[in-house]
Amino acid sequence: MARYGGDELVIIMPDTCLQEAQTAVARVMDGLPTQAYVREKAVPVPGMSWGVGAYPEDGDTPEDLLGAADTRMYRQKGIELGG
Repeated sequence: MARYGGDELVIIMPDTCLQEAQTAVARVMDGLPTQAYVREKAVPVPGMSWGVGAYPEDGDTPEDLLGAADTRMYRQKGIELGG
């Protein structure tokens, strides 16, 4: 896992198909807290979005894979990209 930029992270999972990667990320997301405590008061934790790019289905360059992950992330948010 590495910070890609700003608030974006990239996780490389060799020998993992698209469905397995999506399942792994969903499990991580399910394990994240939905609230935190500040001075003993519960406050909501901001949500996160994610997308997966898989080789070879989505391409064979880092740009292709990151582009596919971005597209899936925006789809999850309900935002369609032009293009």
